[in-house]
Amino acid sequence: MHDWTLVDILVRWKEATAVVSLVDGSSAVREIRCAGVNKVSVSRDLPWGPSNSVLEFKGPRSSGGQGMQIVIEMQSGDLVEIVAQSFDLPS
Repeated sequence: MHDWTLVDILVRWKEATAVVSLVDGSSAVREIRCAGVNKVSVSRDLPWGPSNSVLEFKGPRSSGGQGMQIVIEMQSGDLVEIVAQSFDLPS
């Protein structure tokens, strides 16, 4: 997912779901679908300057009994963290 572009993050509170939309290197829209969402944390402090590109994707990994966690580190230095019961990741 390096250099993919983050488009948006949609959280459906009642359904406890989230969808992260990204555009890959071939301009195709790709989605990360999250079910059983416990936590969504998004910083936008831009410590390294403005960017909507992904630097690194980590996970899913165990989140200490709360489910699984993914972390998207942006090239701006900001982090998108989602803790959920399951993730459907693009291939």
